[in-house]
Amino acid sequence: MRSRVLAVLLLVVSPLTLVAAAGGPASAERWTHRDPAKDVYQQESGTVPAVKQGDITAVAMSYQRQSFVLDVKVRALHREQWSYLDLFLDVPRAGGRTTSREIKYYFTIDEGDDLGVFDPTAGVSVDCSPVTGTHSYKKSTLRIVVSQDCLGRRATKVTAGTYFYNAWRDLHGSYVQTDDGLRKGVHNRSGVSPELSRG
Repeated sequence: MRSRVLAVLLLVVSPLTLVAAAGGPASAERWTHRDPAKDVYQQESGTVPAVKQGDITAVAMSYQRQSFVLDVKVRALHREQWSYLDLFLDVPRAGGRTTSREIKYYFTIDEGDDLGVFDPTAGVSVDCSPVTGTHSYKKSTLRIVVSQDCLGRRATKVTAGTYFYNAWRDLHGSYVQTDDGLRKGVHNRSGVSPELSRG
């Protein structure tokens, strides 16, 4: 079950911070990446360079002591019939096991702003809080903050991936557009960050 986001448009990272930092090396708890522009993929017609909505250009990830923070900059951001930013997290456990979490940050015309937390392996929703999302249409930025409790109190490392999903329907049919923030285009596999250590 998705939990209602109470605070939106409150604290959003500056796009200049993302752009300036993008492309830097991995560190103990922070990693940044500059994603190619004009690589949004549409299922019906392939790559569509003219599409700005959800076209990720910069990603910053930070694994802090009490939370994991994802900041994303896109070329343009507005509400559609069905839009969300997706965050995948893999947390290594003892014995070679891995706990996975998927956070979907929705901002749609019909349903407003919501967050959904899922276990992608089991295909079920997870009661995991606090997890928060903020965004700015003016700055075209988004942020997801995942608490350490959601990852597990003993978790010390994490890898992550993110993509933007946008869909709508009109008189001519249904359309789906996606952009992987850590890979050029979306086809078979999503990009994944280096392993980040808890700060």
